Amino acid sequence: LINTIPVFLVKQVPYAMVKFTVFDLSTEYMYAAYPAAQEDLKLSLLISLIGGIFGGVAAATVSNPADTVISELKKAKSDQTPQQALQALLDRSGVSALFTGLPLRMVF
Repeated sequence: LINTIPVFLVKQVPYAMVKFTVFDLSTEYMYAAYPAAQEDLKLSLLISLIGGIFGGVAAATVSNPADTVISELKKAKSDQTPQQALQALLDRSGVSALFTGLPLRMVF
């Protein structure tokens, strides 16, 4: 379980950075495109919702490979290092293994 801490940090920092950056940029763009949304509460909430969706999808895409490695470490019966778990995933299924379950994460 201790082996997952560095991978967890490598996952969380980019996740947060991408989530908030994409949210800020997308809402800023939408407010520039629809300035009336700043005056209307419902439109403002809609822009925040859409920005949150964009941010969540981008963050899920960035953090999914690290989540897959963490899952592999938890499933392993031995004391694998994160690098060994990553290599096992790549050997077994290639790069696509790192994005297993991504469509489901994007929905939820």
